[in-house]
This record gives sequence, C-alpha cells and structure tokens, in this order.
Amino acid sequence: MPTPSSQGADRLRDFILRRGLLVWFLNGAALERAFELMERYRHHPMDLADASLVVAAEKLSTRKVFTFDRSDFGAYQVKRGHRHYSFEIVSGLR
Repeated sequence: MPTPSSQGADRLRDFILRRGLLVWFLNGAALERAFELMERYRHHPMDLADASLVVAAEKLSTRKVFTFDRSDFGAYQVKRGHRHYSFEIVSGLR
C-alpha cells in the first residue's frame, strides 16, 4: 500500500488527475439504493463496498466489473429498467 509521500502515491494521484480513474462518491439517492441492494441480497450478504460497485455500474450503465470476488459478483445483478442482468466480471483470474 503506498504511503502518502511515496512515489506510488504520487503516481496514483497523477493517474487519477489525468482521468485514468474515476472516483465516484455515493450521494443520498445512491446510498439509499445501496441499502436496498444490501437488503435484497440479505441471504447472500452484500457489504457496502460491493453495493456501491453495483450502484455505480447501474448509474454508469455497464455490466462490467473488475473484481477478484467472483463468488459474490457472480450472484449480484445490475438493474436496467425493469430487468436484471448478470455482471460481466473482468479480472486476471480464471
């Protein structure tokens, strides 16, 4: 993990500032949706971190998610309109 004054932290900051990575925050509506998802998946526990990724995917109209957590994201779905779709998991692991 890069420390605040490390070369890795500097590179990460520069990468984000060049829009190489979008940092997305939960507003009130997104947080409410995240809690709805956590309730929906109560039998397959979903934490706030996973719920926020699902909300971001819905908001950004994508089914792709980069994760090493295939077991959870294989169960979660993205809502588009009245339909739900499985995630397309992108990772280096098979």
